[in-house]
Amino acid sequence: MLSRPVLILCPLLFLYLAIVLLTPPSATPFRDEAEYLDFAKNLTQGYYSPTTVSEVDLWFGPGLSIVLAPLVALGASLSVLRLVGPLLLFFMVVIFYGLMRLYTQSRVALGCAYALGLYFPFFIVLRTVHSEPLVLFLIATWMYMSVRYLRDGGRRFLIVGGIALGWVALTRVAFGWVVAIVLLIFVILSVVFRHRVALRRSAFMYTIALVICVPWLLYTFSLSGHIFYWSNSGGLSLYWISSTNKQNLGDWFSFQSVFTRPELASHRPLFETLTQLDPIARDAALQNAAVNNIRSNPIKFLQNVFANISRLWFSFPFSFTQQKLTTLFYLIPNSFILMLLILCVPVLLIKRRTVKPEAVSFILFAGAGFGLHALLSAYARMLLPIIPMLLWLIFYTFTNHIQIKLIAGQAVMSTSPNLVTSYISSADKPDLEVETL
Repeated sequence: MLSRPVLILCPLLFLYLAIVLLTPPSATPFRDEAEYLDFAKNLTQGYYSPTTVSEVDLWFGPGLSIVLAPLVALGASLSVLRLVGPLLLFFMVVIFYGLMRLYTQSRVALGCAYALGLYFPFFIVLRTVHSEPLVLFLIATWMYMSVRYLRDGGRRFLIVGGIALGWVALTRVAFGWVVAIVLLIFVILSVVFRHRVALRRSAFMYTIALVICVPWLLYTFSLSGHIFYWSNSGGLSLYWISSTNKQNLGDWFSFQSVFTRPELASHRPLFETLTQLDPIARDAALQNAAVNNIRSNPIKFLQNVFANISRLWFSFPFSFTQQKLTTLFYLIPNSFILMLLILCVPVLLIKRRTVKPEAVSFILFAGAGFGLHALLSAYARMLLPIIPMLLWLIFYTFTNHIQIKLIAGQAVMSTSPNLVTSYISSADKPDLEVETL
Protein backbone atom coordinates (compact mmCIF):
# COMPACT_ATOMS: atom_id res chain seq x y z
CA MET A 1 0.00 0.00 0.00
CA LEU A 2 1.32 3.44 -0.91
CA SER A 3 2.44 5.50 2.05
CA ARG A 4 1.00 8.94 2.68
CA PRO A 5 4.07 10.85 1.34
CA VAL A 6 3.90 8.94 -1.93
CA LEU A 7 0.18 9.73 -2.24
CA ILE A 8 0.98 13.40 -1.67
CA LEU A 9 3.43 13.22 -4.59
CA CYS A 10 0.78 11.74 -6.93
CA PRO A 11 -0.24 15.16 -8.35
CA LEU A 12 3.14 15.15 -10.07
CA LEU A 13 2.28 11.89 -11.79
CA PHE A 14 -1.04 13.33 -12.99
CA LEU A 15 0.82 16.38 -14.30
CA TYR A 16 3.35 14.24 -16.18
CA LEU A 17 0.64 12.06 -17.69
CA ALA A 18 -1.36 15.12 -18.72
CA ILE A 19 1.65 16.55 -20.54
CA VAL A 20 1.97 13.36 -22.57
CA LEU A 21 -1.70 12.67 -23.19
CA LEU A 22 -2.76 16.24 -23.98
CA THR A 23 0.24 17.39 -26.04
CA PRO A 24 1.57 14.47 -28.12
CA PRO A 25 3.87 15.74 -30.91
CA SER A 26 2.59 13.25 -33.50
CA ALA A 27 0.89 9.91 -33.92
CA THR A 28 4.04 8.48 -35.48
CA PRO A 29 7.57 8.17 -34.02
CA PHE A 30 9.12 11.61 -33.60
CA ARG A 31 12.87 12.22 -34.03
CA ASP A 32 14.89 9.76 -31.88
CA GLU A 33 11.80 7.70 -31.03
CA ALA A 34 12.07 5.76 -34.28
CA GLU A 35 15.62 4.63 -33.54
CA TYR A 36 14.87 3.61 -29.96
CA LEU A 37 11.90 1.57 -31.15
CA ASP A 38 13.91 -0.01 -33.97
CA PHE A 39 16.59 -1.09 -31.50
CA ALA A 40 13.91 -2.47 -29.17
CA LYS A 41 12.41 -4.46 -32.07
CA ASN A 42 15.86 -5.76 -32.95
CA LEU A 43 16.29 -7.01 -29.38
CA THR A 44 13.03 -8.95 -29.61
CA GLN A 45 14.52 -10.68 -32.65
CA GLY A 46 17.78 -11.58 -30.94
CA TYR A 47 20.19 -8.86 -32.04
CA TYR A 48 20.84 -5.13 -31.46
CA SER A 49 22.69 -3.62 -34.41
CA PRO A 50 23.10 -4.94 -37.94
CA THR A 51 26.46 -6.68 -38.15
CA THR A 52 27.40 -5.77 -41.71
CA VAL A 53 30.17 -3.18 -41.72
CA SER A 54 28.23 -0.59 -43.71
CA GLU A 55 25.15 -0.83 -41.46
CA VAL A 56 26.64 -1.06 -37.97
CA ASP A 57 24.70 1.32 -35.72
CA LEU A 58 26.07 1.95 -32.23
CA TRP A 59 24.75 5.50 -31.95
CA PHE A 60 22.66 4.82 -28.83
CA GLY A 61 23.40 2.62 -25.86
CA PRO A 62 21.03 -0.31 -25.25
CA GLY A 63 19.73 0.75 -21.82
CA LEU A 64 16.40 2.29 -22.87
CA SER A 65 15.78 -0.18 -25.70
CA ILE A 66 16.15 -3.09 -23.26
CA VAL A 67 13.47 -1.52 -21.05
CA LEU A 68 11.16 -0.97 -24.02
CA ALA A 69 11.74 -4.38 -25.62
CA PRO A 70 9.20 -6.34 -23.46
CA LEU A 71 6.48 -3.78 -24.26
CA VAL A 72 7.37 -3.84 -27.95
CA ALA A 73 7.26 -7.64 -27.90
CA LEU A 74 3.73 -7.43 -26.45
CA GLY A 75 2.68 -5.12 -29.27
CA ALA A 76 2.31 -1.96 -27.17
CA SER A 77 1.31 1.11 -29.14
CA LEU A 78 3.40 4.27 -29.35
CA SER A 79 0.95 6.00 -27.00
CA VAL A 80 1.57 3.35 -24.36
CA LEU A 81 5.35 3.49 -24.83
CA ARG A 82 5.24 7.24 -24.30
CA LEU A 83 3.82 6.65 -20.81
CA VAL A 84 7.06 4.99 -19.71
CA GLY A 85 8.80 8.35 -19.33
CA PRO A 86 6.23 9.93 -16.97
CA LEU A 87 6.16 6.80 -14.79
CA LEU A 88 9.94 6.68 -14.52
CA LEU A 89 10.14 10.39 -13.74
CA PHE A 90 7.52 10.03 -11.01
CA PHE A 91 9.34 7.12 -9.41
CA MET A 92 12.53 9.17 -9.59
CA VAL A 93 10.83 11.84 -7.47
CA VAL A 94 9.56 9.20 -5.01
CA ILE A 95 13.07 7.80 -4.59
CA PHE A 96 14.46 11.32 -4.19
CA TYR A 97 11.97 11.89 -1.39
CA GLY A 98 13.30 8.74 0.31
CA LEU A 99 16.83 10.03 -0.21
CA MET A 100 16.11 13.41 1.39
CA ARG A 101 14.24 11.68 4.21
CA LEU A 102 17.63 10.31 5.29
CA TYR A 103 18.73 13.89 6.04
CA THR A 104 15.68 15.82 7.14
CA GLN A 105 12.08 15.68 8.35
CA SER A 106 9.23 14.42 6.20
CA ARG A 107 7.71 17.80 5.32
CA VAL A 108 11.04 19.23 4.25
CA ALA A 109 11.81 16.09 2.24
CA LEU A 110 8.45 16.41 0.48
CA GLY A 111 9.24 20.01 -0.35
CA CYS A 112 12.59 18.96 -1.81
CA ALA A 113 10.92 16.21 -3.85
CA TYR A 114 8.34 18.63 -5.24
CA ALA A 115 11.05 21.14 -6.09
CA LEU A 116 12.83 18.46 -8.12
CA GLY A 117 9.63 17.14 -9.69
CA LEU A 118 8.54 20.62 -10.79
CA TYR A 119 11.85 21.42 -12.44
CA PHE A 120 10.09 22.23 -15.68
CA PRO A 121 12.94 21.48 -18.16
CA PHE A 122 12.10 17.86 -17.33
CA PHE A 123 8.77 18.36 -19.10
CA ILE A 124 10.48 18.70 -22.49
CA VAL A 125 11.55 15.05 -22.49
CA LEU A 126 8.15 13.70 -21.43
CA ARG A 127 6.14 14.09 -24.63
CA THR A 128 8.16 11.53 -26.57
CA VAL A 129 10.29 8.48 -25.82
CA HIS A 130 13.56 9.85 -24.45
CA SER A 131 16.42 8.33 -22.48
CA GLU A 132 16.47 11.07 -19.83
CA PRO A 133 13.54 9.83 -17.65
CA LEU A 134 15.17 6.41 -17.37
CA VAL A 135 18.56 7.95 -16.60
CA LEU A 136 17.02 10.22 -13.95
CA PHE A 137 15.28 7.24 -12.32
CA LEU A 138 18.55 5.29 -12.31
CA ILE A 139 20.52 8.25 -10.96
CA ALA A 140 18.09 8.68 -8.07
CA THR A 141 18.21 4.93 -7.34
CA TRP A 142 22.00 4.96 -7.36
CA MET A 143 22.13 8.00 -5.06
CA TYR A 144 19.80 6.41 -2.52
CA MET A 145 21.63 3.09 -2.56
CA SER A 146 24.99 4.87 -2.28
CA VAL A 147 23.93 6.66 0.89
CA ARG A 148 22.55 3.49 2.44
CA TYR A 149 25.65 1.50 1.53
CA LEU A 150 28.07 4.14 2.80
CA ARG A 151 26.15 4.39 6.08
CA ASP A 152 25.14 0.81 6.78
CA GLY A 153 27.05 -1.44 4.41
CA GLY A 154 24.88 -4.23 3.05
CA ARG A 155 25.46 -6.21 -0.10
CA ARG A 156 22.00 -5.47 -1.51
CA PHE A 157 22.65 -1.71 -1.48
CA LEU A 158 26.01 -2.23 -3.17
CA ILE A 159 24.63 -4.47 -5.92
CA VAL A 160 21.47 -2.49 -6.68
CA GLY A 161 23.37 0.81 -6.64
CA GLY A 162 26.11 -0.58 -8.88
CA ILE A 163 23.59 -1.98 -11.36
CA ALA A 164 21.70 1.33 -11.46
CA LEU A 165 24.88 3.29 -12.07
CA GLY A 166 26.02 0.84 -14.74
CA TRP A 167 22.63 1.08 -16.44
CA VAL A 168 23.07 4.85 -16.59
CA ALA A 169 26.19 4.28 -18.69
CA LEU A 170 24.37 1.76 -20.88
CA THR A 171 21.57 4.27 -21.48
CA ARG A 172 23.63 7.42 -21.97
CA VAL A 173 26.96 6.05 -23.10
CA ALA A 174 28.87 9.28 -22.43
CA PHE A 175 28.50 8.46 -18.74
CA GLY A 176 30.50 5.28 -19.31
CA TRP A 177 33.57 7.51 -19.46
CA VAL A 178 32.36 9.33 -16.34
CA VAL A 179 32.06 6.06 -14.41
CA ALA A 180 35.56 5.02 -15.50
CA ILE A 181 37.10 8.41 -14.61
CA VAL A 182 35.47 8.61 -11.18
CA LEU A 183 36.38 4.98 -10.44
CA LEU A 184 40.02 5.77 -11.19
CA ILE A 185 39.87 8.76 -8.84
CA PHE A 186 38.38 6.64 -6.05
CA VAL A 187 40.99 3.92 -6.53
CA ILE A 188 43.76 6.51 -6.18
CA LEU A 189 42.10 8.10 -3.14
CA SER A 190 41.63 4.66 -1.55
CA VAL A 191 45.36 4.00 -1.85
CA VAL A 192 46.33 7.42 -0.48
CA PHE A 193 43.77 7.39 2.33
CA ARG A 194 43.77 3.73 3.31
CA HIS A 195 41.73 4.24 6.49
CA ARG A 196 38.74 5.82 4.68
CA VAL A 197 36.17 3.04 4.40
CA ALA A 198 33.79 5.27 2.44
CA LEU A 199 36.32 5.66 -0.36
CA ARG A 200 36.70 1.91 -0.77
CA ARG A 201 32.95 1.38 -0.69
CA SER A 202 32.45 4.02 -3.36
CA ALA A 203 35.14 2.35 -5.47
CA PHE A 204 33.35 -1.01 -5.08
CA MET A 205 30.06 0.44 -6.37
CA TYR A 206 31.72 2.09 -9.37
CA THR A 207 33.52 -1.17 -10.09
CA ILE A 208 30.23 -3.06 -10.23
CA ALA A 209 28.84 -0.34 -12.52
CA LEU A 210 31.71 -0.80 -14.94
CA VAL A 211 31.40 -4.61 -14.79
CA ILE A 212 27.73 -4.25 -15.79
CA CYS A 213 28.92 -2.53 -18.96
CA VAL A 214 31.41 -5.25 -19.95
CA PRO A 215 28.95 -7.18 -22.20
CA TRP A 216 28.20 -3.99 -24.13
CA LEU A 217 31.91 -3.18 -24.49
CA LEU A 218 32.61 -6.72 -25.70
CA TYR A 219 29.77 -6.35 -28.19
CA THR A 220 31.05 -3.02 -29.52
CA PHE A 221 34.55 -4.47 -29.75
CA SER A 222 33.25 -7.33 -31.87
CA LEU A 223 31.71 -4.84 -34.31
CA SER A 224 34.26 -2.03 -34.25
CA GLY A 225 37.56 -3.69 -33.35
CA HIS A 226 38.17 -0.93 -30.78
CA ILE A 227 38.68 -1.51 -27.05
CA PHE A 228 36.49 0.49 -24.65
CA TYR A 229 34.34 1.69 -27.54
CA TRP A 230 31.04 3.06 -26.21
CA SER A 231 29.38 4.35 -29.39
CA ASN A 232 30.00 5.92 -32.77
CA SER A 233 28.26 9.21 -31.92
CA GLY A 234 31.16 10.99 -30.22
CA GLY A 235 33.09 11.90 -33.35
CA LEU A 236 30.37 14.16 -34.74
CA SER A 237 29.92 15.98 -31.41
CA LEU A 238 33.66 16.48 -31.07
CA TYR A 239 33.90 17.75 -34.63
CA TRP A 240 31.27 20.47 -34.16
CA ILE A 241 32.72 21.71 -30.87
CA SER A 242 36.08 22.04 -32.63
CA SER A 243 34.71 23.91 -35.66
CA THR A 244 36.98 26.76 -36.76
CA ASN A 245 34.18 28.51 -38.67
CA LYS A 246 33.79 31.97 -37.11
CA GLN A 247 30.00 31.84 -37.32
CA ASN A 248 29.76 28.37 -35.81
CA LEU A 249 29.51 28.38 -32.02
CA GLY A 250 30.19 24.70 -31.50
CA ASP A 251 26.60 23.48 -31.43
CA TRP A 252 25.61 20.16 -32.97
CA PHE A 253 24.30 19.56 -36.50
CA SER A 254 23.23 16.32 -38.10
CA PHE A 255 25.16 14.75 -40.95
CA GLN A 256 22.29 15.44 -43.34
CA SER A 257 21.99 19.13 -42.41
CA VAL A 258 25.47 19.81 -43.81
CA PHE A 259 24.08 19.16 -47.30
CA THR A 260 20.81 21.05 -46.82
CA ARG A 261 21.78 24.18 -44.87
CA PRO A 262 23.64 26.88 -46.82
CA GLU A 263 25.41 28.10 -43.66
CA LEU A 264 27.24 24.77 -43.41
CA ALA A 265 28.49 24.68 -46.99
CA SER A 266 32.12 25.09 -45.93
CA HIS A 267 31.95 21.67 -44.23
CA ARG A 268 30.67 19.81 -47.29
CA PRO A 269 34.02 18.82 -48.84
CA LEU A 270 34.92 16.86 -45.71
CA PHE A 271 31.46 15.34 -45.29
CA GLU A 272 31.36 14.27 -48.93
CA THR A 273 34.43 12.13 -48.28
CA LEU A 274 32.76 10.72 -45.17
CA THR A 275 29.81 9.41 -47.16
CA GLN A 276 32.12 6.77 -48.59
CA LEU A 277 33.00 5.41 -45.13
CA ASP A 278 31.19 2.98 -42.88
CA PRO A 279 29.81 4.36 -39.56
CA ILE A 280 32.79 3.24 -37.45
CA ALA A 281 35.38 4.61 -39.87
CA ARG A 282 33.36 7.81 -40.23
CA ASP A 283 33.40 8.32 -36.47
CA ALA A 284 37.20 7.88 -36.43
CA ALA A 285 37.63 10.31 -39.33
CA LEU A 286 35.54 12.94 -37.56
CA GLN A 287 37.62 12.53 -34.41
CA ASN A 288 40.83 13.02 -36.40
CA ALA A 289 39.39 16.09 -38.10
CA ALA A 290 38.37 17.49 -34.72
CA VAL A 291 41.86 17.00 -33.28
CA ASN A 292 43.34 18.81 -36.28
CA ASN A 293 40.87 21.68 -35.83
CA ILE A 294 41.79 22.04 -32.15
CA ARG A 295 45.48 22.05 -32.93
CA SER A 296 45.09 24.62 -35.69
CA ASN A 297 42.90 27.00 -33.67
CA PRO A 298 42.82 26.27 -29.93
CA ILE A 299 41.42 29.73 -29.12
CA LYS A 300 38.32 29.11 -31.24
CA PHE A 301 37.91 25.72 -29.57
CA LEU A 302 37.93 27.38 -26.15
CA GLN A 303 35.39 29.93 -27.33
CA ASN A 304 33.15 27.10 -28.51
CA VAL A 305 33.54 25.34 -25.17
CA PHE A 306 32.45 28.46 -23.27
CA ALA A 307 29.47 28.81 -25.61
CA ASN A 308 28.71 25.14 -25.02
CA ILE A 309 28.75 25.62 -21.25
CA SER A 310 26.24 28.43 -21.69
CA ARG A 311 24.07 26.15 -23.84
CA LEU A 312 24.11 23.47 -21.17
CA TRP A 313 22.92 25.91 -18.51
CA PHE A 314 20.81 28.38 -20.45
CA SER A 315 20.13 26.87 -23.92
CA PHE A 316 21.90 29.67 -25.79
CA PRO A 317 23.73 30.75 -27.92
CA PHE A 318 23.17 28.76 -31.11
CA SER A 319 24.81 29.28 -34.48
CA PHE A 320 22.81 31.00 -37.24
CA THR A 321 19.81 31.28 -34.91
CA GLN A 322 18.05 34.27 -33.38
CA GLN A 323 17.41 34.13 -29.67
CA LYS A 324 14.01 32.77 -28.65
CA LEU A 325 11.75 33.24 -25.65
CA THR A 326 11.97 29.49 -25.04
CA THR A 327 15.47 30.15 -23.71
CA LEU A 328 13.78 31.45 -20.54
CA PHE A 329 12.50 27.91 -19.99
CA TYR A 330 16.06 26.99 -19.01
CA LEU A 331 17.45 30.37 -18.04
CA ILE A 332 15.10 31.01 -15.12
CA PRO A 333 15.41 27.71 -13.16
CA ASN A 334 19.06 27.11 -13.98
CA SER A 335 20.11 30.64 -12.99
CA PHE A 336 18.48 30.03 -9.62
CA ILE A 337 20.23 26.66 -9.24
CA LEU A 338 23.57 28.13 -10.23
CA MET A 339 23.22 30.97 -7.76
CA LEU A 340 22.42 28.57 -4.91
CA LEU A 341 25.33 26.29 -5.86
CA ILE A 342 27.70 29.26 -5.71
CA LEU A 343 26.35 30.00 -2.24
CA CYS A 344 26.80 26.39 -1.12
CA VAL A 345 30.42 25.98 -2.24
CA PRO A 346 32.08 28.16 0.45
CA VAL A 347 29.84 26.65 3.13
CA LEU A 348 30.85 23.11 2.19
CA LEU A 349 34.51 24.10 2.04
CA ILE A 350 34.29 25.58 5.53
CA LYS A 351 32.45 22.53 6.88
CA ARG A 352 34.37 19.98 4.80
CA ARG A 353 35.30 17.86 7.83
CA THR A 354 31.65 17.23 8.64
CA VAL A 355 30.31 16.80 5.10
CA LYS A 356 28.82 13.37 4.44
CA PRO A 357 31.07 11.03 2.39
CA GLU A 358 28.46 10.52 -0.32
CA ALA A 359 28.90 14.18 -1.24
CA VAL A 360 32.32 13.32 -2.65
CA SER A 361 30.87 10.70 -4.99
CA PHE A 362 27.99 12.91 -6.14
CA ILE A 363 30.20 15.95 -6.70
CA LEU A 364 32.78 13.95 -8.63
CA PHE A 365 30.15 12.31 -10.82
CA ALA A 366 28.29 15.57 -11.50
CA GLY A 367 31.55 17.43 -12.14
CA ALA A 368 32.94 14.80 -14.48
CA GLY A 369 29.61 14.51 -16.31
CA PHE A 370 29.34 18.25 -16.78
CA GLY A 371 32.98 18.56 -17.81
CA LEU A 372 32.67 15.80 -20.39
CA HIS A 373 29.57 17.31 -21.97
CA ALA A 374 31.19 20.75 -21.97
CA LEU A 375 33.87 19.36 -24.30
CA LEU A 376 31.33 17.87 -26.73
CA SER A 377 28.55 19.64 -28.60
CA ALA A 378 25.63 19.55 -26.20
CA TYR A 379 22.04 20.64 -25.65
CA ALA A 380 20.54 21.91 -22.40
CA ARG A 381 18.71 18.62 -21.88
CA MET A 382 22.10 16.93 -21.45
CA LEU A 383 22.35 18.72 -18.11
CA LEU A 384 19.19 16.98 -16.88
CA PRO A 385 20.84 13.76 -15.57
CA ILE A 386 22.96 15.66 -13.05
CA ILE A 387 20.15 17.94 -11.82
CA PRO A 388 19.18 15.53 -8.97
CA MET A 389 22.78 15.66 -7.73
CA LEU A 390 22.91 19.45 -7.95
CA LEU A 391 19.62 19.89 -6.12
CA TRP A 392 20.64 17.27 -3.56
CA LEU A 393 23.79 19.29 -2.88
CA ILE A 394 21.74 22.46 -2.39
CA PHE A 395 19.10 20.81 -0.19
CA TYR A 396 21.71 18.93 1.82
CA THR A 397 23.70 22.10 2.46
CA PHE A 398 20.67 24.13 3.52
CA THR A 399 19.19 21.43 5.75
CA ASN A 400 22.44 20.33 7.39
CA HIS A 401 24.97 23.14 7.28
CA ILE A 402 23.11 26.46 7.15
CA GLN A 403 20.83 27.99 9.77
CA ILE A 404 18.74 31.08 9.17
CA LYS A 405 17.85 33.46 11.98
CA LEU A 406 15.02 35.95 11.74
CA ILE A 407 15.66 38.85 14.09
CA ALA A 408 12.98 41.48 14.79
CA GLY A 409 13.31 43.52 17.90
CA GLN A 410 13.01 40.99 20.73
CA ALA A 411 12.14 38.17 18.37
CA VAL A 412 13.55 34.74 19.18
CA MET A 413 14.56 32.38 16.39
CA SER A 414 15.17 28.68 16.94
CA THR A 415 16.77 26.52 14.29
CA SER A 416 17.72 22.85 14.03
CA PRO A 417 20.12 21.22 11.53
CA ASN A 418 17.19 19.76 9.62
CA LEU A 419 14.30 22.15 9.81
CA VAL A 420 14.07 25.88 10.43
CA THR A 421 11.42 26.75 13.02
CA SER A 422 10.88 30.43 13.71
CA TYR A 423 9.26 32.12 16.68
CA ILE A 424 8.40 35.73 15.96
CA SER A 425 7.38 37.80 18.99
CA SER A 426 7.42 41.19 17.30
CA ALA A 427 5.39 42.66 14.46
CA ASP A 428 8.41 44.56 13.18
CA LYS A 429 9.82 43.57 9.81
CA PRO A 430 12.59 41.02 10.51
CA ASP A 431 16.14 41.15 9.30
CA LEU A 432 17.83 38.07 7.87
CA GLU A 433 20.97 36.50 9.24
CA VAL A 434 22.63 33.40 7.81
CA GLU A 435 25.11 31.28 9.72
CA THR A 436 26.80 27.94 9.15
CA LEU A 437 26.01 25.23 11.63
